[in-house]
Amino acid sequence: VTIDDDFFDLGGHSLLAARLTHRANRTLDTRLTIRDVFQAPTVADLTTRIDGQEGGARPTRSAPVAAERPERAPLSEAQRRLWLQASMDGHGTAYNVPLAVRLDGAVDPAALRAAFRDLVRRHEVLRTVVVQEDGDTEPWQRILDADAPDVLAFEVLPSSRERIEDDLRSAAAHVFEPTRRPPLRVTLFEQVPGERYVLSVVLHHIATDGQSVRPLFEDLAEAYRARLAGEAPGWRPLPVQYADYAHWQRRTLVESGALEGDLAYWKQALAGLPEEPGLRPDRPRPAQAGHLGGAVPVSFGPDVMNGVRRLARAERCTPFMVLHAALVATLTRMGAGTDVPIGSPVAGRSSDELRGLVGFFVNTLVLRADASGDPSFRDLLARVRRSDLDAFAHQEAPFDRVLEAVNPVRSLSRHPLFQVCLVLEDGEDLTVELPGTARTYARVVDTPTAKYDWEFLLRDDPVEGLSGAVLYSAEIYDPATAERMVRAFRAVLESALADPDLALSAVDVLAPGERVRVVEHWNDTGAPAEHRSVP
Repeated sequence: VTIDDDFFDLGGHSLLAARLTHRANRTLDTRLTIRDVFQAPTVADLTTRIDGQEGGARPTRSAPVAAERPERAPLSEAQRRLWLQASMDGHGTAYNVPLAVRLDGAVDPAALRAAFRDLVRRHEVLRTVVVQEDGDTEPWQRILDADAPDVLAFEVLPSSRERIEDDLRSAAAHVFEPTRRPPLRVTLFEQVPGERYVLSVVLHHIATDGQSVRPLFEDLAEAYRARLAGEAPGWRPLPVQYADYAHWQRRTLVESGALEGDLAYWKQALAGLPEEPGLRPDRPRPAQAGHLGGAVPVSFGPDVMNGVRRLARAERCTPFMVLHAALVATLTRMGAGTDVPIGSPVAGRSSDELRGLVGFFVNTLVLRADASGDPSFRDLLARVRRSDLDAFAHQEAPFDRVLEAVNPVRSLSRHPLFQVCLVLEDGEDLTVELPGTARTYARVVDTPTAKYDWEFLLRDDPVEGLSGAVLYSAEIYDPATAERMVRAFRAVLESALADPDLALSAVDVLAPGERVRVVEHWNDTGAPAEHRSVP
């Protein structure tokens, strides 16, 4: 029996595949990884791995449970990383998650406020502050009382169709202080009272991630429906809270030594990593990154995305791996060298207990690719597939622990281990439907910030195809350079889809106008000679 080919059409890092392997592990008391599924794509092959005929079974790890917590609950590893980053960079807006929802219809502000109060009561992480008192070696979580008057920042402000985008950007620019206030701020902008509103929900990344948005708005809709009826929401209790997960992670993974094998892998895999890509910036790096950013839209269309899926199916990999290989090829052709590290997030939610929970579960992997020897795109994709699967198999090692194990040269001017990030999301917009309003969608508010030199935020949209945006550090790159990078990425991708056996050196990353300028105009050095001696 062969696993359906559609399995290999999953985007991103195959969150569904992670959940499937997690469920198999719990049922069969073993420990498969995504790499196992790709390397053994039939049930028979997987059976031999579970039975120990190929490498032996590995004991599975327990799932997070609502156990007794210590008096001072630790931060999760992801939270600890952001906390350390903020302690170096200072509090800013680079890690804000600003969401906006247009609401057409009648909205009851009092009921909506009560619904958000229910939301912070249900999800403890939304009313948590970070504490590090004198004498503390590590920060810890303090969960505030849900009924405290200042635990929820909620306000109603007037706005208009002309200035709503400015109002949303102003709300998104709120600077959170995780030591003093919870990581949630809500503003209901009234454009036409009783008819049209825009809801601004701004969270700090220390309390949320991309997979948290759906349970957040689903729980909000249920709470609002109940409050309109004068009732409390009848939710099914959550199996665990975020503090339970953080305690489980520290106890089960970090303090138990269970990550030693993963950390040993990363220490070897990232040995000798380049400090930064060889791309020539337009300006020198500042001594300390200020995270000022810009954005260039990506709109490559459905034909390109369909081609990516076809090539992924033919090479038994995911669309993400095809895009990863294309980005590696682009960076190499643009001067980054042949040893190319790219960061990419993984969801970190394979356990069923975490699916409906708001929190920061994302981990970041460093995907190192070797583009040396002028390979064909097909050969490069095979290298990327192999290295990506190895990385996914060791994804439980938190990035901060990997950073400590590798111990690269540190600098406040750049992100450690990688400066280019790649994300591929599915294109399903999150629908929001509050009672009394039309069905709408939650969207991210654009803000002029950048966490890395380059961040490729791509989407597999069912209508627009391969789309999204490329964020760039405006402190070291000009908009024209960013636009050139996007054009080069598209040129490499289209060339690879047309002929995967073409060598990288044969891929032209220059637009016709750029080629004329470099080859003809810049080389047009002829000048009339004067008939006189040098003296």
